[in-house]
Amino acid sequence: MAYGANLLINPSAETQDTTGWIVDGVTVEENITVETTYSHIINDADGWLGEYDHKLTLVGAAGDYSFVFANTASMQQVLYASDIGATPDSFQFIISFKMNNQQNAWDASVLGRAILEISYDDGLFDYFTIPLVVGLYHVDRNLFNFWIKTILICTMDNTKTIDQITVSIETDNFTQGLYVDYIELRKEV
Repeated sequence: MAYGANLLINPSAETQDTTGWIVDGVTVEENITVETTYSHIINDADGWLGEYDHKLTLVGAAGDYSFVFANTASMQQVLYASDIGATPDSFQFIISFKMNNQQNAWDASVLGRAILEISYDDGLFDYFTIPLVVGLYHVDRNLFNFWIKTILICTMDNTKTIDQITVSIETDNFTQGLYVDYIELRKEV
């Protein structure tokens, strides 16, 4: 499947503010290079990696700025039928985020989420949600302060007519410090 350009305005805070978004408790901050030490063991046949501490230098993936969320915060953007055109078979919904602090190993709470709400002209809705949590497979939760990119393919009934789409990101008592580098909504072409 091929997807077109991002439909959202100011998806990576490139305007250095929240232009295009309805916000509550969200600010924009310049991304700062972060050095994170990650200890790991790799059994490499060539022997060039072993039991070492490696420093990873990380910066925002899409620009110099990111959205910063307070403990309880939200931002949303509404797209109308005229912004979207014909109803596609699917959308690609992408977010790049990180937590400023580490989650506890036993904490699988989803305190932040990115939501795609599709409203059709017949009054029905489709909802797609990306939970903003450090991967459940990483039991020790050592992937904090890394940008995590999540892609969701949202398939819909293309026999219906879209009235509007609402893209929102929200936190609810999210004390880990949520940063969003970019969010994208791409229509299948």
